[in-house]
This record gives sequence, C-alpha cells and structure tokens, in this order.
Amino acid sequence: MTTGTTAVNGRSASTPIPPHEPRVPGWMWPVGVTALTLLYAMVPPFVGATSFYRRGDSASQFLPTWVHFGDLMRDGAWPPLMDPNSWHGGNYAAEALFGVYNPINALNWLVVSFIPNLDVAATLVKAEFLALLALGIYLLAREYGAARWAASLVAVALPFSGFTLYWDAATWAAGLIAFAYVPYVWWAFRRAAHGRLSPIWAFVVGALAITQGNPYGVLGVVVIGVAVLTEALLAKDWTAVRRIVLLGACVAALIPLVFMPLLQTAPLAVRANLAGVRNTDMMSPHLGDLLNLSSPTLLPDIKTFLNPMQVPATYFAWFVLPMLPWLRWSSLRGRLSSLAGLAVVFAGYFLLVAGPSVLWFFRWPLRLVEYAQLPFAVLLAVVASAGFRSDRRAARLGASVGLVVVGAYLAWAQTPSDLQLHAVATALVLALVLALVWAMRRSSTSVLPLVAVVQTGILLVLGLQTAAFPQNASAGPWNFPASVPALEERFDSRYTGTTLQLASLFDIRRRATKEGPAAWRDHLGGSMFHAVGVDSVNTYSGVGLKIFTKALCMDYNGATCPRALALLMKPTEEGRPNLAALMKVDTIVAQRRRYPDVGDEPGWVIAEQDRRTTVLHPSEPWHWPGSRLSWTSPDVTVTSADTTGLSSETVTIEDVAAASTLVFARLGWPGFSAEINGRRLRVTRSDAGLLEVALPTGTKAGEVTVDFRPPGQLPGLGLAGLGALGAVAMAVLPALRRRREDEEGADTDGRAPTGDVAHHD
Repeated sequence: MTTGTTAVNGRSASTPIPPHEPRVPGWMWPVGVTALTLLYAMVPPFVGATSFYRRGDSASQFLPTWVHFGDLMRDGAWPPLMDPNSWHGGNYAAEALFGVYNPINALNWLVVSFIPNLDVAATLVKAEFLALLALGIYLLAREYGAARWAASLVAVALPFSGFTLYWDAATWAAGLIAFAYVPYVWWAFRRAAHGRLSPIWAFVVGALAITQGNPYGVLGVVVIGVAVLTEALLAKDWTAVRRIVLLGACVAALIPLVFMPLLQTAPLAVRANLAGVRNTDMMSPHLGDLLNLSSPTLLPDIKTFLNPMQVPATYFAWFVLPMLPWLRWSSLRGRLSSLAGLAVVFAGYFLLVAGPSVLWFFRWPLRLVEYAQLPFAVLLAVVASAGFRSDRRAARLGASVGLVVVGAYLAWAQTPSDLQLHAVATALVLALVLALVWAMRRSSTSVLPLVAVVQTGILLVLGLQTAAFPQNASAGPWNFPASVPALEERFDSRYTGTTLQLASLFDIRRRATKEGPAAWRDHLGGSMFHAVGVDSVNTYSGVGLKIFTKALCMDYNGATCPRALALLMKPTEEGRPNLAALMKVDTIVAQRRRYPDVGDEPGWVIAEQDRRTTVLHPSEPWHWPGSRLSWTSPDVTVTSADTTGLSSETVTIEDVAAASTLVFARLGWPGFSAEINGRRLRVTRSDAGLLEVALPTGTKAGEVTVDFRPPGQLPGLGLAGLGALGAVAMAVLPALRRRREDEEGADTDGRAPTGDVAHHD
C-alpha cells in the first residue's frame, strides 16, 4: 500500500493497489460463508441460553405450530389452511405469516416434527435461515461488483447484527425467514432484468418470498422492484425496464392467494384495529441509535415490551465504522447509476424507520433496520473491494479509534451501571481495530489476514454479546420445557379430546422465572399444547375470531380472565345448551388460584385435583361422536353426522317442517359454504362465533354438506397460475424468437445465388 514514482509490474506506484485475493476456486468463498455462518449460529445457545432461539413468539407460537404442521403433513394434510382443533388460532390461511403455501417451510415442518427437543429444533431452523441469509448477501454483493473476500465479510456480519439475531432469529421467526429471501430476490431480479438469469428462476425466488406470508417480505419485494427499475431507467436500458415490469407483475400475481384470506377475515379479528397510521414510539429507534453501528454493548433507548431495551438491537458489526476512514470512496465515481438501487432501498427503508410506529399493517419501525443495513452492507463491500487508503495513516487511525471511543461513551451513558462490560467490549474492539488496520495495510499482498481478523472479530464479539445478553430479555420470557417426549408423557393421557385451559398465564410465567420449566407441569401457554398433540382451544393467534375470544374472555395467547368459567357454563342463546356443550369440550383444566370453586358444575366430574389444578371431564359423552355437530333445533332429526378431514362436515337429516339451525363445534370463519340436495344454505355464526347452518322451512330430507375454502382462494390460484405462465412466457418467447432468427439466417446463408449462372462443360 505504499505510493511513489516507481512503476511496479506495469502499474504506477501512485495508483491504488487493490487487495490481493488468493487463487482458490471461486466456489470456496460462498461455501465458506455458509459454513462459517452455520458455525457462528451455534454460539448463542452454547454461550448464552440453550433456549436462545426460542424466545417470545418463537416459543409460544412458531415452534409448537411447526411441530403441529409437520404432524398434519405426515397425516396427508398440506397445505394446512384450517385446523378446527386449534379454534381461534386455527385459521392458518388467514394468519398468512406461517407461509402455508411455501414448500421450504413445509420441509422444515416435517423435519421439526421428528426432533424430540424444541431447543434443538429451533436452533437448527434458525441457523439454516441465518446461513441462507448470509449466502444471499454474498451473492448480492458480488452482483454489484464486490470482490469475493469483501462480500464474505458483510455476508457473515449482517446475520449477527443486533436486530436480526436478537429479535428476528430469537423471537420473530417469520421475520427472519422473510428477510432471508430479500437478498435473493434482489439478486435474481437484477440478473433477470439484464438477461443473465432466466425469468423462471427469478419468479421462483420471488414466489418463495411472497408465499412466506410475512408482509415485510412483500414490502421488500416491492422496494427491490422499484430499485432495480430505477437502475434500468437511469441506464436507459428499455429492455431491462420491460423485463422488470413484467417480472414484477408475475410475482405480484401471487399476493392475492396469500393475503386475501387475511384481508377478508381482518374485520372480524381480535386485532382488527391494528392497521392505521399512528405513533406511539413503540419499537421506534432514534437517529443516534442508527448511527452507532459498531458498539456491541449499546442498549438503545427504544420503547419495547419490557422496558428498557435490554439487547443491542441496532448494532451492525464491530468493523463497520472503524473501516470507513480507510475506504477509497473515490472508487464510486462513474458508478453511481449502476449503484442507484442501493440508494433507493436505503432511502426508502430509512424513511420508514424514521416514520410513525404504525403505518397500515407495518408496525414497529425497528423491524426495518436490518433492511436498511442490507444496502449499506453491500455498498461497504463494493467500496472496500477497491482497496484502502495509505496516506495520513495517523489521522485515519485516530478517526477509527475515536469512533470506537465515542461509541463506547454513548453505550456507557445509556447504561452507566454496566461500566465493566463496556470497558471489556471497548478493549476488545480497539484491539480488533488495531489488527484490522495492520491487515488492511498488508491487503495488497494478501487479503487473507484481513478476512481472518474480521471473521475472528465477528466471532469474539458474538461470544461477548451472548455472554452478556444471553437471550432477548426485551421479549416476554416463557421458559417452556423443551423435551417433547417428556411433555407427551405428562399431558397425553391427562388432557384428552377438545381441551380448554382456564388459567392466568401471567401468573405461571412469573413463577417460571424462578422455578424454570417445572412451573408448566400442569398448564401450557400459547400454542405449546400443539407440540404434544393435545387438541387445545387455547392457542396463540395473530388473528383470532373476536366474538369467540370475547365469549370466553380469552386473549391472543390463550389466557383467560376470571369470568371465563361462568361464561363457559352459561347458555349463549335462549333454548341452547351452554358454550362448553356447544364446543363439545372433553377436558377442562382450571387453575385453582384463579378458579377456586371449580368442580361444582352439573354434568362434569373431577378427574384430578391438587392445590394448583383441577381437571374436569363431562359425565356423559356428547351426541354424534365422530362429528363436530353439537346441537340442532328441536325440529331437526339427524340420521347420521360425520366430520371429514379438517374442513368438511356431512349431516344427513329428515324433512324439516320449520326453520331450523345446525350448530357445529368449530368457528364460523369466512369461507364456509353449505348445501343440501344441490341447494345453497345460509351459513352464519352464533353469538359465540360457532359455525351455524340455517335450514329453511320445508327443507326436504337429504345430506347437508359443509365445506371450507379460504376466501379468494380460487381466483388467487388462478392469478398465481397466470403469473407462473407469464414467467415461462418471458423465458420461452425470446428463445423461440432467437431460434427463428437463427434459422432464417441459416436459410439466407445457404440459399443458391441469383443472376447469371456459370456453366461448365
């Protein structure tokens, strides 16, 4: 990195010498990035908490539901659109974020359903998508011209940034999976726009991102499409403009299939009021938090579920800021139009991060920090590929050290009580920065020391962070047991059939912070009963049928209020049995502390009771076993009733003289239809949200069939098919046109000449 006037190898010594990359097979770099990320992903559960990747919603919703989906798939049910056994949490098509149409998700569900330990299952799946994210970032950086070594640095760093690791990976699994697809979509769209990748493959990648079902992934696809389109417009590449517009339309055709059920169900949902535009400062980072990217112990002052923020949520990577003074920013001259997509994505997400805390269905701007960090990471790799400055070394070193010290001061100022931790972190980062500077000075000879310093630093800082912050303490702790066989042994024989738990989960969660998983010996929260095969009414739901949860006084996690028992035993409408009978509840698990008088209900017997729990079963079996039919009007005579699969009901009836009603022990979500003898019947829902079918006066004997199809599924499938055909057409038609032109050219070259013909004797 020295400069002078002597020519070296034909290059002026005043010309910057780019870092020297070793001559190894090109495939080794992406393989190394993937392997290293997988290895580093094992650090949090080993250094921090074994349940690091099973925190918050990952513990209460995603992991147990993945197990449940795997079980359903093994029984032949795919996609899992509806499960009546899960009640208010069973409308998976309307939940959207589980990605029920995504084949990669389906493979993971199958694998998870065979793993006996939920912590192990969580670690494997989260490590998988962290590694996929790293590989995608590497490919994207290479697509924008970054050297292999530079792309590998940011590719491994970003998956272990603060938000991605502590929130997406540890807590919001759907967010991690959606983000993992984004760099691939960007890479594929850009290559397809310039004719370097088949539109079919770009469509497949975009389809995976859309069918994941997370709205943030869809937003990413839209923003990326605009970014690639902007680059094509600036370059006046009209062919690329046409390709990206057509490709975007093909991918967008999948959106109704995935999100129409959510939009149709949302007005009836518990969280119907979430959409809108307002600012509560919830999960909203400040500008200073976004700029201090390299302080591993900075806990930003961000409002969260358990205030204050207790993890380094806005941290990016230790080397990002210290490296900036050494970069050759002049290398970007003449490349601004080709890099415009990076600016578009960064600017778009920066505005969203700085925006209100609720913007339509997009809540909590902190979730978008990683999307803004992605283009910045790519730009950093692109600029670093040009080499490092060698002049004014003392000033540049002072700037690097100063950035570390200022960041350390801000971290200490935020949490002064953690002085020792900040001091250790600062000493570590300063040592790494000195090693980084040394390696940058020698990069023109070999870049391997630089790569080794950065990747070793990522590992050391990751170890420090997970030792200091062993799990995301800002997300609600659950401390569920991890062994599926042990849970099955404890609950399978005790809680049979449709099981309703009446309990305050807050009390048990608070006790679990002291007792650990043993606190859940009789109860489980969220959707954890799924993991052990119990058909629990109490499930986690991001949607939830409002009138049903109100009828049971139940929240989205499945917790119930003190009035729940009385509501359960009270007839919901005149002339009908109580809600427990209409739901055909087979087991009631009541927390003694909240329901001390449980056990006196007529028609129920106590199966077991201790100081914490009472378990009840009905004294008589419910009518129509094998069917969810739970009640009919007095004028209806049922000769047979059967439930087929997860979404169909069949009831054979005799003539009905007066207007009557059939009630089923399942929720009346939008999407149900019913008919008898080819005649459509009106489908409604009871005051408690249960499915009802109305039989008009004079209905003749016959078979009532009830079926469920997610709202908009048929047109959604049609549009998705058109999108796929459009992508195939984009690939096939130009190929056919080129083939025809080649054949015409060959015919012209082989045609006999016209005019005078020479004759030979």
